[in-house]
This record gives sequence, C-alpha cells and structure tokens, in this order.
Amino acid sequence: LLMVPALRRPQAMDTLLARLVPASRRRPCLGGCRTLCQAWWPGSPQQRLRTRSVALGRQAQVQARHAATPEAVEKVLAHVDAHLDESLERLMGLLRLQSISTDPAFKAECDRTADWLVDELAEMGFDAAKHTTPGHPMVVAHDDEGEGFHVLFYGHYDVQPVDPLNLWARDPFDPAIEDLGHGRRVIRGRGAADDKGQLMTFVEACRAWQAVHGTLPIKVSMFFEGEEES
Repeated sequence: LLMVPALRRPQAMDTLLARLVPASRRRPCLGGCRTLCQAWWPGSPQQRLRTRSVALGRQAQVQARHAATPEAVEKVLAHVDAHLDESLERLMGLLRLQSISTDPAFKAECDRTADWLVDELAEMGFDAAKHTTPGHPMVVAHDDEGEGFHVLFYGHYDVQPVDPLNLWARDPFDPAIEDLGHGRRVIRGRGAADDKGQLMTFVEACRAWQAVHGTLPIKVSMFFEGEEES
C-alpha cells in the first residue's frame, strides 16, 4: 500500500486503515508491524503476544473446520470452466473502460471504472463503496460471511497511456481474444495483463466459490486503487 503516492503520508495511511478496518472489525495484529500494533491495538508486548497466541490457536481450529478440501476446490474449478464465457465478458467490459490515470482527460473514465467495480462487488454481496481521494477514487469492499482468517486482495484499475496508437493493431480499448496457434490464446487490450486481468481473477474466484458453496470460507476484503500507474 505504501506504493500509492497519496498514502505515503502518515495521515493518509491512518485514513485508509480506518476505512479498510472499521472499529467493529479491528483485531490484534498477528504480524510484526510494531508501529501499527502500538497505534491501533495498545497494550504491553506480553499482552499482545498472549493475544496473538490465542488468535492463532482459534484460527487454526476454524481452518480445520472449514478446510478447502480438494473436492470443494474441484467443484469450484468445474464451475469456473462451465461459466468461463460469462467471466470473460465481464473482463472485456472492464477492459473497455478507458481508465488512464495519468491523463486528466480520462478522469471521468476512472470514476466510471470505480463505479463499475462497486456494482460488481455489491452484486456479489460485498459491502462495497467508492471513496474519494485527492486523486482518483479507491474501491473498498468487505465480505464477512466467512470465518477465521481475514484476507485482503489488492489491485489497481488504472492503466498506462496507449500512445503511440500507430503501434496498436486494433483499438486498445476494444479488447479481443487472439489465437496465436499451437494452443495459445491471448487477450489483446490495454490493462489485460496489468492489472485488470489479474484483478478479475480473484473477483471471479470469489464469485465461483459463492455460486458453488453459498458463502466464502474466510472473511475477504478487496482494495482497488486508481493511481498505481500515476
């Protein structure tokens, strides 16, 4: 997160953390980030160590009860294969949005892209919202239906400029699947690899798991920013 220019200031980081981890969701830190531990979860080192041990023990129990068995994963993978065309069409819709963060002329497109992501995540049952920043908005979403571990997926929806256009064989915001032969197929379009394609892999993975099993096995948050390329 410190790669985001607007978040390198301590006040900005505090604001982001408050949005990512509301008071109702804060838990003792399980890592070694002493500064954040002391600022967000006061207590002596001994108290934090005891809390960490108890939390790890509880998470291990939850993980054992809700393990992603090979059978459970296979069902999800089968669902992904069966609905691959739908997933690709959603990705193509995201790729068509011209979210070039470095060009002020595309500010409205970046805003539209954040709205698109909020709508997709809300449709999946996430508590999703768009938050304004000094630059382009960020999208934060939570799904608390699962138990145990709480993971955060990070991605960025902004893309690099497309100039020079004469080097493109087609409109960079008109994505298409290209067959390279020998069983190789690629998606041609700005952002397909960096980072909209990657971003949508974990969105679609969560969608598929929900479709097969009803709820996600763990708590999941997502944070998408629009200034990584700036």
